[in-house]
Amino acid sequence: MNDDPTQKIRDFAKEIGWELASSQQSWGGKGHSGVALLVKSPTPLGDAYDENYSWTLGLVGDAMKQVELHNHREDPERPKREAKIREDLLKCFTKISTTSRYGQAVYVREIPNEYWGEMGEPWLIVTTEIGHVKIGWRKRVIEIDWSDTDIKSSAEDLFPDENVTKIDKMIHAWGYEKATEYIKKLHSSEVVNA
Repeated sequence: MNDDPTQKIRDFAKEIGWELASSQQSWGGKGHSGVALLVKSPTPLGDAYDENYSWTLGLVGDAMKQVELHNHREDPERPKREAKIREDLLKCFTKISTTSRYGQAVYVREIPNEYWGEMGEPWLIVTTEIGHVKIGWRKRVIEIDWSDTDIKSSAEDLFPDENVTKIDKMIHAWGYEKATEYIKKLHSSEVVNA
């Protein structure tokens, strides 16, 4: 059985004298969302639609983003999920040392996700004794940026053997364990005192 409602929408539009100009749907873990653009015009879209009506794709795409943003904002599990991610990101700092405060967060500020925008979980600016470290999820990796710290070394200098994205003073970590390893290295005395 095909759950794609496109043909039903097309049939409904035809029944009321309109045409389906464009539609977009999303199936995900949170259910099904979709947007359809129906057009009523004295000049039928007909076969010329594919070539001349690409503007409809932008309209439907923009509307779909708004639907997805609404779903994200209204997700009842979102606060719990964001709190867990925040807690887990902060553990990357607290696992550095159990015998001293070195490397531990002094102050934490949430900022919008710099990869997904409002659709993603917030990132953090974690203030430690070396400065401000930005950390947050970007797709399947955790981005760690120490450009606003006292550390002069680049990611390539500090992590030459890591086969991950490294740009200036930023590195991607494949999970919390690697993020903790990188943050520990950033707070090590040989890096801070270099």
